[in-house]
Amino acid sequence: MTIEIPDDQVPEGLTEAAIRALLTYAAIDRPGASMVIEQTGEDQHSVRVRPDAEHYELIEDTGQR
Repeated sequence: MTIEIPDDQVPEGLTEAAIRALLTYAAIDRPGASMVIEQTGEDQHSVRVRPDAEHYELIEDTGQR
């Protein structure tokens, strides 16, 4: 798989941090796990993986809007 990520559109370091977090998230493999990437300031991001979220829902998209 190849993912093209334009260097001028992604903050430095965010791509690697997101991929590391995604690998950790995928390894957890249980309901309630979550991965969050949040902008915390100008050019600052928080990347977190939690094994157990406090709340989660499974939502089915019915296509009605």
